[in-house]
Parts: sequence; structure tokens; C-alpha cells
Amino acid sequence: IEIDLEIIRLVKKYFNTGQYKDLTVVNQNASQYVKNCSSAYDIIIIDLYVDNVVPEEFHCEEFVKGLKNISHENSIILFNKMLDTKKAKKEYNKLVFEMSKVFGTVSFLSYTVNNIENRVICVNTSRVAEINRRFVEDITLSETLYDPILN
Repeated sequence: IEIDLEIIRLVKKYFNTGQYKDLTVVNQNASQYVKNCSSAYDIIIIDLYVDNVVPEEFHCEEFVKGLKNISHENSIILFNKMLDTKKAKKEYNKLVFEMSKVFGTVSFLSYTVNNIENRVICVNTSRVAEINRRFVEDITLSETLYDPILN
């Protein structure tokens, strides 16, 4: 789901998305799509930024419950969050709390890019660990019920 047609064009061009038969790219607001969707997905990746900010509507309980509605028990859900400011860290804490309420135990992948910490909140730890072993190097996987950032 992508609201920006230029991003969709670039994804199709540089990621050769046409080779994936089961991949559909939809041009729509992600919040509205999640709210109105009746399908369930195997993998849901949330990487929603306007500049360096994830819009507030994606930190709320309604959006997280919407993610639950479009997933199934074996779905993998990954939510990327950049932790470059105190505000972003507070948003991260709120998001982890909301996701823990809806999904139970969540985990996270932590990595640093250009001296900025990023965390990917993960639902379905066993599947994430499998992906981590197969595809991702230099990322640590930690499991937690609630992972507040205190500073």
C-alpha cells in the first residue's frame, strides 16, 4: 500500500515487482486501506514516513487492531520505527504498548543507520527469527513483552 504514485513507479522499476505473482501494489492511504480491508496477509511491513516522521494515526489502537484484522495466526508483521528524537521514542513506547495489547508478546529487531537507532517491532517471533537467520546480518533479535526506551 503506497499513497505516492512516484514511489510506486520507483518500486516497480528498481525492485522488479512484476516477477512476484502474489504481490499487489495498491495506491491508497494505508490507514484507510487497513480500516476497510477484508483480506488476510502473510507478511505485513509497515514503513510509513513523511520525511522522518510516522504520522500519528499509525500509532493508535485503531490502526493496530486493523493490522490484527488483516493478519492470521501465522502472519509476520514488521513495523519500522526510527528513534531519532525523544518524541519518536515516546511514540515507539506507545506503539509497543498498543501492539502488545492487541498481539501479546512482540519482539524487535534493532539496527543503526547513520548513527540513528531504528527498531522494527515484530509480531510472530518464530517466523521473524527464521527470516532473520536467512536474510539479515548484523541485526540483533530481542524478545520482550514491553520494551520502553527510558532516555
